[in-house]
Amino acid sequence: MTTQTVEVEHVETPYHNTQCLSCPRVCHENCGLDYTINIGDNIFRGCACMNGDYCRDCTHHYSKHVHVKFKYVSKTTTVPLLTDEEKKEMDSMTDTESQKQALITKMNDKITSIENSVKVFKNELTKALKQLKDLCPYYDYKLELNCAVKLLEDEELIGLKHHDPVELKTLKTYFTELMQQFDQAAS
Repeated sequence: MTTQTVEVEHVETPYHNTQCLSCPRVCHENCGLDYTINIGDNIFRGCACMNGDYCRDCTHHYSKHVHVKFKYVSKTTTVPLLTDEEKKEMDSMTDTESQKQALITKMNDKITSIENSVKVFKNELTKALKQLKDLCPYYDYKLELNCAVKLLEDEELIGLKHHDPVELKTLKTYFTELMQQFDQAAS
């Protein structure tokens, strides 16, 4: 029994790449244009990834692009659901009903552990957003999250296949839950 996880790593590059700011993707690796620090500069109209004013890769407007000196690399890892020790323990059980019950118990323990990790992460994120709000009083996390949800919905509506439909639904649900949690923490 295994599960696959996909991790996206941020890798520095010695050259500049054209990245979309609306979605976390590098649209043109090793861009041949002169390097610019200006977001959405007219120079991006001439990038090889553009078709007129819109990107062939992500479909967003050239004004949503920037040069960066990194790229994203996806890494798929296969992770066993049970450790070798747990497998040996399961194999030593002669009764299949006992095996099933032990497996259910172990999986429930892992689920509880993951749920606790998510709670800790959400609490840390809430604290960080409060600190950001103190530093930047006009920062509106709700607007940012709503924009992220809207962008996902728009991409889904026009049929962009950047995300798996289940992943889209999960992201939208997660963003909505975050907004609710931040509202509760603020009150």
